Amino acid sequence: MNKKWIKFKYRFINFPVRPNLILVAGLVALVYFLFFRPSADKETDALNSFLPLVILLAKVALIIIAVIIACSLISTIVAFLIFKSRSKAQRALFRLNLSGDTEQNNAIHIQPSITHTYRPLLGYISGRLILKDQRLSDPFVLASTQFKKNSLWVDAVYGNNTMSFPDIKEYQVAGVMLYFEDMLRLIKLPVKQAHTGSFFNPPQANTGQEPAVQPQATREQDIRIEQMRNVQGEYLNYKQFEFGDDVRRIVWKVYAKNRELIVRNPEIRNPYASRIEMYASFHNSLLTLIPDSAIFNTLLNTYKNAVWSLYQSLSLQQDYELIYMPEQAFPRHFDDEAERTAYCIAQSEWQNDQPIEQYFDLKKGTVYCIHSLTDAAALEQFLGNGGADKFVYMAYLSDAFKQSSKSLLKKIFFYEEEENSQQPASWLVSPLRSRILKNEATLSRILKSYGF
Repeated sequence: MNKKWIKFKYRFINFPVRPNLILVAGLVALVYFLFFRPSADKETDALNSFLPLVILLAKVALIIIAVIIACSLISTIVAFLIFKSRSKAQRALFRLNLSGDTEQNNAIHIQPSITHTYRPLLGYISGRLILKDQRLSDPFVLASTQFKKNSLWVDAVYGNNTMSFPDIKEYQVAGVMLYFEDMLRLIKLPVKQAHTGSFFNPPQANTGQEPAVQPQATREQDIRIEQMRNVQGEYLNYKQFEFGDDVRRIVWKVYAKNRELIVRNPEIRNPYASRIEMYASFHNSLLTLIPDSAIFNTLLNTYKNAVWSLYQSLSLQQDYELIYMPEQAFPRHFDDEAERTAYCIAQSEWQNDQPIEQYFDLKKGTVYCIHSLTDAAALEQFLGNGGADKFVYMAYLSDAFKQSSKSLLKKIFFYEEEENSQQPASWLVSPLRSRILKNEATLSRILKSYGF
């Protein structure tokens, strides 16, 4: 049903005749009925000497408006035909420059331009990016005109637009749809332009998280760090007993076999890195969520930001090597570890195939991220198998909708600019709300029972 709605929306937006044409046609019929249809009551009209003058002025004004609208419609059709013919002859070229907007989160700067074409008289040229699965972006406008040097001939039509994309992921651009529109948007003549590319919305870090995570004792002695550090862990190194060693560290099992005094040497300062492996589960145990819905995407974006915020907080501690172990594989290669992690987190989706007992590694992992959609039974089993001595981070996804819980009086009489404008208002009446809140309470109770 969702794919059918996307296809219907794609065809409706690209349909040349707009609903405004129907409204204007109805208005024209109403005006004709009021001013142009001959009046049956001539005696009443004769009593009012000003009525013929008013009707005459109204007719003149309506004729002028009709001429302006007709000129706009004709110029729109002419500009569309000129661009289409020149585009086939490769004389009119369309270019699109995409760049990330550093000032606004999840926004890109678009600089579209068309050479050797004309804008419709009293109209404009707009466009939309064609994304994956025939999804269309918000419209952008080519509103500026560039003239040839020392001439009045138009050289190019261009625009500068900032477009916001709410979801944290990589967007694939499959093409661009240009529209030639008149002043009243009665018609919108589409022409598709070939363009491929992609842009990436990274997750955003929220400040304030400073988790105290202790690294695992060294398991692999093959990665050396520049500065030695203190390591809290098991007694792993052994050496021959020497004068002054603590007799309490003698390994009596070895002495019983070999008659040699061996002592355990604690790891106090170690030049080898014990890396921290971070795991973030995207397993969704609530199967009733509708894919690509507003609530679905908001919960996913909230969790991605929470995981990235935790990673950023851990990366500020320079005492160990931090490695993010992605749940889902992505073929793209990155030289920088932070860029790789941001891309893996942004591209991850809710899944139902790999639960936490298959993804979390108790032997190597240290940091584990879960969320409000995690299976409570699987979490309790994980903690009981040895996960209680790890660092488990719980992301409460319902916090994304706290701003939507304002009372009706506050919404009416007080204006408050919301940071997250894409929050769906259907959260308050959604049947998922009670299930998510109930699952959060269960997960919170399990974590508290294990000391988290």
